[in-house]
Amino acid sequence: MADTVDALILDLLEWIGPRRRLYSEVIDAWRTSCPRLPVWEEANERGFLDHHHEAGRGAYVSVSERGREFLETQRSLQRTRHGSMANPMAITREAAVLWLTKYGQAWETKAAQLAADLFTEDCRYFETPFSEPAIGREGVLRYWQAVPEGQSDITFHYRILAVEAPTVIAHWSASFTRTARGTRVKLDGVFVLEFTVEGKCRTLREWWHREEEPPLPGET
Repeated sequence: MADTVDALILDLLEWIGPRRRLYSEVIDAWRTSCPRLPVWEEANERGFLDHHHEAGRGAYVSVSERGREFLETQRSLQRTRHGSMANPMAITREAAVLWLTKYGQAWETKAAQLAADLFTEDCRYFETPFSEPAIGREGVLRYWQAVPEGQSDITFHYRILAVEAPTVIAHWSASFTRTARGTRVKLDGVFVLEFTVEGKCRTLREWWHREEEPPLPGET
């Protein structure tokens, strides 16, 4: 699990990039309630992040010098691993865990850009088998800007069923409350994902069912 947290911290630092970002933007995308994946908390404890505050403008976060050193070390290790891979197209189970974890974070925090960044520029995103796909990263961005609208208390879980490069099959479930009516929605489905060597998803296909529970008396 330590390797998984390290990989997610690497993703966090790369996402922040060379410039500072608003604290609120970073915390919405990366704070997690999962005690096994304390990405934000661990990055702070290791001194990988610097915090700044400007009067009248708010709080900002940037990658610290120690964080930049960690980035360079991890990138060097990745280059070494990729250079020795017998099959450069092989998606690993660990990489699938990282991708699905970030997908869940994007949904739970309504971070549309974080979701879009998981896909290739020319991806195809099939919400149902017979629907027209969202095309390209921009299409995914528009889709995820609309999907969480009117949702609250979102949770997402997954279980990987199979990994056979370049394809990953996973069972997933999610739940949320419709803010307009107070109904609780439960979703249960399956992903078939195809990945590139860079770990981006180029095709997503999903099959899912929905159950809605009316609000309890007095909750509306």
